[in-house]
Amino acid sequence: MSSDVEKTLKSVVVATRFITEALIPSLVLLNAVLWLIGLKTPKFPIFRDFIEEETIKSVEAEEAAERQTMAASESATDADFSNPSTGPTHRESPRSSRKWLRAILTGAATFELTVSVFVLVKEATEQPTDILRLVVCSIGLLSWFYAALRPGLFPSPTVYYDLLVLYSCLLAKNYVCFFQLGLTRAAACELVVGIFGTSAIVTMPLRVMDEPIELSRDRYNVSEDSCTLIEWITFSWISPLISIGESRALEESDVWSMSREMRSRAILKQFMQIGKQPLWRSLIIANAKDLFIDFVMTVSYAVLGFAPPIILNLMLRALNENQVSKSITPKLEIYATSTIDAFLTLGSGPLMLPQEPRNIRGSDLYFLAITAFFCRIVQSQAQVQYLYFSRRASLRIKSEIVGLIYRKSLTRKNTLGATPNNQKGKTKDGETSQSAGTGEIVSLVAADAEWISQFTTMGYAFYEAPLNTAIACVLLYNLMGWSAFAGYAVLVAMFPIKTYLVRRASNLQKSASQARDARMSKTNEMLQSIKFIKFSAWESHWMNRILALRSAELGWLRRLKITAFLMDLLWSQGLVFVSAIAFTCFTVIERRELRVEIAFPAIAILEILSRNLGLLPSIMNSIVRTATSLERINKYLAEENVPDFVPSLDKCSGTVSALFDSRLGFKSADFRWPGAHPSSNVSIESTRLPCPPEPLLSAPAAREVADLNLGFELRDISVIFPEGRLSVIFGPTGSGKSSLLAAVLGEMECLKGDVYLPKEPTRLNKETGLRSAVSYCAQQPWLEHKSIRSNILFGFPYDQGRYESVLQACALGPDIDMLDGGDETEIGERGVTLSGGQKVRVALARAVYSPTQIVILDDIFSAVDSHTAKHIMHYCLSGPLMERRTILLATHHVQLVLDMAGCIVELDKGRVVSQGTREEIRESGSVHAEHTSGYDRMVAAGRTESGAAKANREHRVLKKLTEAENRSTGSVKHRVYHTYLSATSYWLFGLVLLLLASNQLVQIAQKFWLKRWSDTYESARNKKSHLIHPSKTSGLTTYLLVYLGLQAVQSFTKALSQLPAIVLVLRASKALHERILRSVVRSTILRSCKLETVPQPPIPDINVVDNDLQDYLSRLLSQIPATIFSLMTMTYVVPSFMIPAVIVTFVHIRVLSGYANVSRDLRRMESNARSPVVSSFTEMVHGVVTIRAFGVEHRFLSRMHEQLDHAHTASHYYRMCNRWLLTRFDVLGALVMKSI
Repeated sequence: MSSDVEKTLKSVVVATRFITEALIPSLVLLNAVLWLIGLKTPKFPIFRDFIEEETIKSVEAEEAAERQTMAASESATDADFSNPSTGPTHRESPRSSRKWLRAILTGAATFELTVSVFVLVKEATEQPTDILRLVVCSIGLLSWFYAALRPGLFPSPTVYYDLLVLYSCLLAKNYVCFFQLGLTRAAACELVVGIFGTSAIVTMPLRVMDEPIELSRDRYNVSEDSCTLIEWITFSWISPLISIGESRALEESDVWSMSREMRSRAILKQFMQIGKQPLWRSLIIANAKDLFIDFVMTVSYAVLGFAPPIILNLMLRALNENQVSKSITPKLEIYATSTIDAFLTLGSGPLMLPQEPRNIRGSDLYFLAITAFFCRIVQSQAQVQYLYFSRRASLRIKSEIVGLIYRKSLTRKNTLGATPNNQKGKTKDGETSQSAGTGEIVSLVAADAEWISQFTTMGYAFYEAPLNTAIACVLLYNLMGWSAFAGYAVLVAMFPIKTYLVRRASNLQKSASQARDARMSKTNEMLQSIKFIKFSAWESHWMNRILALRSAELGWLRRLKITAFLMDLLWSQGLVFVSAIAFTCFTVIERRELRVEIAFPAIAILEILSRNLGLLPSIMNSIVRTATSLERINKYLAEENVPDFVPSLDKCSGTVSALFDSRLGFKSADFRWPGAHPSSNVSIESTRLPCPPEPLLSAPAAREVADLNLGFELRDISVIFPEGRLSVIFGPTGSGKSSLLAAVLGEMECLKGDVYLPKEPTRLNKETGLRSAVSYCAQQPWLEHKSIRSNILFGFPYDQGRYESVLQACALGPDIDMLDGGDETEIGERGVTLSGGQKVRVALARAVYSPTQIVILDDIFSAVDSHTAKHIMHYCLSGPLMERRTILLATHHVQLVLDMAGCIVELDKGRVVSQGTREEIRESGSVHAEHTSGYDRMVAAGRTESGAAKANREHRVLKKLTEAENRSTGSVKHRVYHTYLSATSYWLFGLVLLLLASNQLVQIAQKFWLKRWSDTYESARNKKSHLIHPSKTSGLTTYLLVYLGLQAVQSFTKALSQLPAIVLVLRASKALHERILRSVVRSTILRSCKLETVPQPPIPDINVVDNDLQDYLSRLLSQIPATIFSLMTMTYVVPSFMIPAVIVTFVHIRVLSGYANVSRDLRRMESNARSPVVSSFTEMVHGVVTIRAFGVEHRFLSRMHEQLDHAHTASHYYRMCNRWLLTRFDVLGALVMKSI
């Protein structure tokens, strides 16, 4: 009998004992010594938590301050999430180690210490004395001495990881020795000690929190942050959610909030501290620890995945003790020296390995079965851990990318609509250089950021596939010799074709992304103008335009999917040739017997090789798609920002500069709209505060700017507006009035000259008590989808007296009285429920109410009637609310405010025609009749608000304009499946299912045929006649050809099933998108829904239908026949399996029942929570000029963080419930396999 397997096992035993008794305890002792002397081990980035505790505390302080501000503004009725939660359970965090736990750990370590003393004394008294054996025994004694002292002298409320390592080594050492010596009394005692010690440690918490963390929405999370180690390993900390799902539908109030280390605000704040790096590198740095753990766990999972074929080989040999055969692992033998073999010792005495290894016996089947069970459990744990850490990295990466895009949108130059269609800038390479539009920006958040985050969860494929492929190749060589290399030549020959297909897929992915952006931009444009489109009866025209763009997008997707199919077909058929050549060389050329112990492990390894090589096309497609998304995001992040004095994001809230220039205006300045010309090389990046004589923004004086006629420009603007007075800017239509106000705000590009804007929100004007900040009312007012009161307050504290005065001054009282909900009435998306004049007055009230020194108003009289205009002039502009405030007013109606103006500026064709006081302007005759037309017949007084109106406003019944998105409950309705199936074809579904079922049948036939082929050699020895079982020469060709034919049919049917799936998915995508579009455009209830929620849910949902659903359908439809045929095969081979199969099925259904309900509810919550993130992002993009002018970027960024965390919460716990189920199913599967 060949003894190479036994030698390998012997060397594994020796190596394991050396590691567990000498190496690891030495490292534990070294770490303890360094800790005692005060030296800390260096923390590499892969071992350090990226989110620092100081950052978490800082973020919590910011959130507490914002909650106080929100309470002061009394805007709780407009909160996005008004459902409080305390989580499903609440338990007190442990404050100290329990006494009984310390007693168990101390007692167990004392027992091992006593044994180590006896062993050391015994070894020291024996002659001759072996120094190495004494050293190992001394290490064991010192390590257990440290373990006995650790719980008492250095107690810890959290897990003793060092002691856990020692007890784990104790268990591993005695387990591997069980194979060599059997279960001795000493080994049994040490196993009990190790089990008790390990069990005590795993009941300790991972983290201790003295107080439950109060979140912004009164929700608590103590489970994930402070669960015990055993709860972490088994994911039992999620069990309270599962328990709820067994009894009722899950509500948002039942779900915990995110862990402190996974909240987007803390993540982004820490991420911004990384220096200037490429985006991909910054993402890796920020998530190094999670990615490293993901890598280690994935590698462990991949290596353990080869345990089944190896153990199967050993078990088959144990069943055939008297037969000699090649070993599966001759090249994997660990060559141990006789010295190591001599000094390794058991706790109860020396382990003397025999000089000649014993043969594998039939009794070793139990040991191998137990080993297979533990390997499966450890592999399952490695899998759920890499899934957890990859998912955590995914959510963090999405928070980082979305946060970066959001911050960039708050600071980039506003170029929406600035570039004429025929005047787009060109880069050096001739490519179009155009700033991102709204549709493309939203696509970055809804599609590209989502895909990059999902790409992170595919790390297992990048790590596991190459590693599994390498290991499989080595094991195949050990099984089949050089015949395996003959098959590998086929893989090398396919690489040129694969390279071409990957390059083609990359180009198609870029084209598909561009087509998606065009379709989304056109959809967004239609929805923003839906009222005008409906009034003009242009619905059909716009639908046809969008459907044409959708058809073009689906065309690119069709080409991309066909390319992916060709890549998959290439790999699947290539593996047929690998198997064909390998088995042909093995049986025909080498003339070797294809025995059972070689055939079935070879099949298992070939299946692993096939599965991992089959991942390569998906990996390539994922890399291409991710690279495209990163390129698009990098392009957006590289766009130019507004000058540093415009945004308020990076300004410290508590810092006030000593040097402050209070001037407001320009000096010899030229301006041009950004995006209306090729990119310039002007850099206006500066972080230092300006000195009094220094302008906020200066363009190089030596730069000469030619008139390229690429857009409207302001030329040679030199004007300083008086402080604390009203300045009026007038001129004919198109003269540049609104552009001049935009230039003051920093929204136009300064080509030359100086800009002065005294904007420092943290500074208070000592004379007026107002902030040195700006409030702005645009000509086309931008309003939030909130109540009238919330729009007026705009996040500032609520002052009832000031608020009532503002309503009276802006003539809003009578309008509010007519509304059922008063000032708590929701105004709809972009103020859709208000008239043009009402929207202007609400925006004016917002500018007046804000405590800012500078107020900029753009043509506020054009949308109001004469009575209201007169009222605003008398009670607002001339009233006490605007007293001593610097006001810039652009208007056509100069005569109305001429007597109030301290400075008047006339513009024409982008130039200042005249400027001065009202007397100077009157004398010059610049105020022409056209500037006063329509207002000569104004009444003497405007309308005022009565006291009764004020009283009536205090008693209102709040009537919400929009309702929250409805969330379905219970199981998925049959009509949902019917809707999708009717959009495709029942025949296509049946064809896919038929092909996949055929694939499973061929796989089973393939295994049975290989089993028959292997039995031929055994039958040939026992029978004289070869009539039934031909010899290995006469029937070899027949068996080989049949096997290869079955393999070719199996791979071809699997690949062929993708073609009808592609047609099915694309047909559904086209039909469902058209239905959604038609229902939205033809809808008559747009006043009562958020416009942004209409186009945005289809972004991720249609993306799932376009790309992901094909994979989901293939997996589902392939698992149905696979499960049925597997049960039938097991019942046929092992009839006694029927009874345990029923029991196992019942247990699986019982475990699945709670999970199915919870996962479905969480998935629905996730779907509903995605809409506010994208809709608020769209809202912010449209109102970014107003947001920047007010300096409230932080408030919108905070709202984004809250909405993003809310969306991530459902997604995170949905995945954690999946890990909970996976852990239990893996344990049940391992138990079933062990019992069989």
